[in-house]
Amino acid sequence: MHYSNNQSGFTIIELMLTIVVAALLIGIGVPSMRNMLQTQDVKTAASDLHLAMMYTRSEAIKRRLDVDIDPKTTNWAGGWEIKATGVANALRDQEPLTGLTVDVSYPVTVPAGTPITFNKLGRLSSEQPSFTVYVSGNNAVRMRCITLSLSGRPTITT
Repeated sequence: MHYSNNQSGFTIIELMLTIVVAALLIGIGVPSMRNMLQTQDVKTAASDLHLAMMYTRSEAIKRRLDVDIDPKTTNWAGGWEIKATGVANALRDQEPLTGLTVDVSYPVTVPAGTPITFNKLGRLSSEQPSFTVYVSGNNAVRMRCITLSLSGRPTITT
């Protein structure tokens, strides 16, 4: 009678080598995944702000009233709400943008937390702001800029 001594399976060295290779791949991939997710967060937040500006402008034209987009705090990353003159409730409300920074700049000095007002023609009644949305402390993630023309039209750029 002939006995076969063939055994199948992995040796402990093969198993450890596989675990080491998997750990290296995960170590390389996680930072890239984090940057990708933060890039998407910046794109989404900038798009939300851009769309809020467009909505505010269109509501001002439609209602033939002044409509404000007002930051909830002194920083736009704290969220904002859209209000029409003479209307008790906010038309729209944006939750805070977690993990992001939103800087706003004006051609003149304007107090932090100043609302942006669109008049009944859709034009800016206030100074012409520009916004920058970015992740603080991570230069690998590209910032997005939203600017408003004097006619009130918002544009978004990278």
